[in-house]
Amino acid sequence: SFTGYNCICFVISNYIQATNAAALYMITSTDGGSTYPTVNSTYDWCKTQNSIGGAEQIVDNSGSTGTHIPLCRTVYGSVLEHSSAGGSVFVIYMSGHNSATTGTYFNWTSAWNDHGGQLTSTVGAGRTNASADVDGVRFIAESGNITSGSFNCYGLVSS
Repeated sequence: SFTGYNCICFVISNYIQATNAAALYMITSTDGGSTYPTVNSTYDWCKTQNSIGGAEQIVDNSGSTGTHIPLCRTVYGSVLEHSSAGGSVFVIYMSGHNSATTGTYFNWTSAWNDHGGQLTSTVGAGRTNASADVDGVRFIAESGNITSGSFNCYGLVSS
């Protein structure tokens, strides 16, 4: 349960997926993890992605039709590489999750290698569009399985 924490921090390190060229998605639950809705307009998100040398700079958004929050880009050739490029790291903050009257907000940063071996970073923001408390978060691969990685969750309180 996330109750009692003002902010939740998820840290995913050494993330490696089984399928090449697939993104890492985040979805949420409001019923203790029994269901994770993935219908249109569940989420809004926007992000900026850059690769080493500035060869690829992408600004992207959901257009208010998000069925998930992608933590990295999945088109234009800049997608997560599987184990041959090493592990990836993601740091995601969640706030507003205890409110039943507003959406829950997320912001994140990441560092990973794309399928060409280029160091890539992503900075993003997202929110749920439901006015309900979020009490479950799931990370899933766009396709295939997650091979390995450390998934940690930290609750932050106001002092």
